[in-house]
Amino acid sequence: MTFLAAWAVVRLLIVSDYNPVTASAIVSSGGYFDTLLGTIIPLVPIFIPYLALLLLFFNRVMPAILTLLATAFMSPVVIAQPSALHLAGKDWGVITNRNLLILIISGFLAALFAFLLLLSLWDWALL
Repeated sequence: MTFLAAWAVVRLLIVSDYNPVTASAIVSSGGYFDTLLGTIIPLVPIFIPYLALLLLFFNRVMPAILTLLATAFMSPVVIAQPSALHLAGKDWGVITNRNLLILIISGFLAALFAFLLLLSLWDWALL
């Protein structure tokens, strides 16, 4: 937390244009908390995937899934929607134009994953 506080102080000085009088006015007016939040909030998308992995490590499946969903919704897409849909269509074509044996194995693994996920959710709901 010390690093974040130091970073907030540096950010506060930058915002106040390196003027200590303006910086102290911001701190006394409650703007320091906003400056601290402005320092922490941009770091959330960086650390949230690691939080999801940590939750999975401690066998907290549902919070990990929700955290991964939050990660997916927070991650920005830098391409336009038609381009993204075209890219997804090309990827789907690459996936489905494979040997029949590979498709059967992939389908089996997907079904096994879905079954184990439902089993995990069922056990979690019973707790």
